[in-house]
Amino acid sequence: MEIDFLKLATEALDFKNTGERLVERLGAVEQRYEMKECLGEGGMKKIFRAYDHMSGREVAMALLKEEKNEKNIEAFLRESQICSWLQHPGIIPVYDVGLNENGAPYFCMKVMPEGTLSDLLKPERGPALKRRIELFIRICEAINYAHARGVLHLDLKPDNIFVSDFGEVMVSDWGLAMICEESCDSELSLLDLDALDYAEANLMTQHNVLKGTPGYMAPEQLPGSKKPKDTRTDVYALGALLFNILSNKAPFYDCGIKEIIGKVKQGDIPKAVNDSPEALNSVYRKAMAKEPDQRYQSVEDLKKDVQAWLDGYAPLAQEAGLAEQLSLLYNRNRLFLNTLMLAMAILFIVSFFFLRNISQKNSNLQIQQEQLQANFKALKKEELQTADALKQVQKEKLQTIETLEELQKETRIRQQTEKKLVPHYSELAMYEYLHGYDFKKMEHYTTQVLNYAPNHRIALGFRAHLLLLSRDFHTAAEAYKKANLPYHRNLALKYAAPPGELADDEAVFLLINAHLEPGHKLLAEFLLQHILQQEASFETQMQLIKKFFPRLNPMHKTLNFLYGSENGENYLDLSGNAKLMDISLLKYLRVHKLDLSSTGVNDIRNLQKQPLHWLNLSSSRVDSLSGIHLPLLKVLDISSTNINSLYEFKAPNLERINTKHTFLDNSRALKKFPKLQKVQK
Repeated sequence: MEIDFLKLATEALDFKNTGERLVERLGAVEQRYEMKECLGEGGMKKIFRAYDHMSGREVAMALLKEEKNEKNIEAFLRESQICSWLQHPGIIPVYDVGLNENGAPYFCMKVMPEGTLSDLLKPERGPALKRRIELFIRICEAINYAHARGVLHLDLKPDNIFVSDFGEVMVSDWGLAMICEESCDSELSLLDLDALDYAEANLMTQHNVLKGTPGYMAPEQLPGSKKPKDTRTDVYALGALLFNILSNKAPFYDCGIKEIIGKVKQGDIPKAVNDSPEALNSVYRKAMAKEPDQRYQSVEDLKKDVQAWLDGYAPLAQEAGLAEQLSLLYNRNRLFLNTLMLAMAILFIVSFFFLRNISQKNSNLQIQQEQLQANFKALKKEELQTADALKQVQKEKLQTIETLEELQKETRIRQQTEKKLVPHYSELAMYEYLHGYDFKKMEHYTTQVLNYAPNHRIALGFRAHLLLLSRDFHTAAEAYKKANLPYHRNLALKYAAPPGELADDEAVFLLINAHLEPGHKLLAEFLLQHILQQEASFETQMQLIKKFFPRLNPMHKTLNFLYGSENGENYLDLSGNAKLMDISLLKYLRVHKLDLSSTGVNDIRNLQKQPLHWLNLSSSRVDSLSGIHLPLLKVLDISSTNINSLYEFKAPNLERINTKHTFLDNSRALKKFPKLQKVQK
């Protein structure tokens, strides 16, 4: 979707000019929700994407399929109240509940990520086992919270669990949820399910058809069961979910619906089909036990057993023996134990050679005594050699000290040289900020200054300005704080997006508008130049410049501002604007014909990068063209100006020039233009 920068800029400026308040805008909203496409549907309700004009965000709106069925209405509203009651990061939040203009109930929720756990468990995109188990623990935390609030889910399955690309887990579809204090007896008898396959039964969780999904339903959920449902019913479903995570297949995936229900009633537990860890296999088998008393007695117990596996311990359900416990102990402390065994081996080897040496010394003691006299003479000789060696060591020590001093001296010289570079890089960064607008060079120069002088205030300010270009206003505000620039910091915080998000285009234009005040115009031009460099459309660039030109030239309430394109060439007519002086925004435009006649412009250095071949400066305040280089210029009008020299003006392709009413010595000044054909004097 293309971003309309002109519209955003206009709204940002009009908001300040008209003074319209947000409360007035909210009061003008006639219809709060604007319905969009359908996101999905279940047996009882449909989910639509809707835009909330009051809060300014997209929501997921749930609507009943049968609006006149009182039983469905009660169940629908009951689901919305249960979801509203559960406030947890892993449970879908409800924003609003009410009746629409037709009197039909609705409730609005957060728009869920597009991917579900079913999508994540597909073999072609499934993450590593450890990552999947971490997601499972987050699911357990959400269900454990619901149980703490007295709510059972009773329809846990991969399709009801949304997982975003960033690891956000959200449990949804609380249509079958019930409060623990209410009766949990089954209400329906077994249906004739012979004709259904597993994919169809996975969708049969709607109201009054089948309360749950076969394979994830505990025995006490099956039709005809008289056992009450409690938190252990959800434990069974979590065990089935863990099986799915380990094997990438649903429980009893190869059986028909009626056969699945029969297996669950008999207490059969699916066998793992992949090489999954036996420890985790024991966890899902215990969670899917037929009798609730044989399962984990709470989701917290199930979560602790799975967390134990993640932490390198044996789950309680595994009933690991001594060998397995020792193996896990070694795996948890592999580095320490390997280091300890290596140290013991080294100690043993050293001790062995030490004792062996002692033994050899004892056996040779007699021989050493006989040779003592001879060795005494040799010792004297060695003492003399040692003395000579000591002198040599002292000499080498002095040489080392001298070398170290030389190195320290060189280090000081290098540091002094680096510090001298700080003003140089600072000046280069300042040039890019004021004139060059090469943002990559400016960032490089700023980084060089801060490498040598981390507290350089100007460089810290430049770093904050560059952060504004990335739209990270919060980080920029911190940088402004470090640079002691409170005015810029307050404006960055004022227009910053929520933490973790980048500022949108409207916020950027509001920030630019706020900086177009006296004393802060340089930063506004800096930000505008960045936007102009990104915009390739000449029309959009001209609209932006036209919008901000009056702020850069406040002496003009209205400006003559004509532009267009002819034969692939862009032209801009600013003639007659006597008080127009600042044309810095034109630097990055591609203009071929420019009329600045009868304007207050006195400096055209910002035009040097333009592909100009026609330029009218007549009756303007330009008094010098020194240092100006316009390589494509063919026609120039400087009549009635104070320009008196063209010696340092470069225009190698100049063909026509008008010098009427100037002080130029045409005979000499115009000889430097080899292609000059016509001169008006």
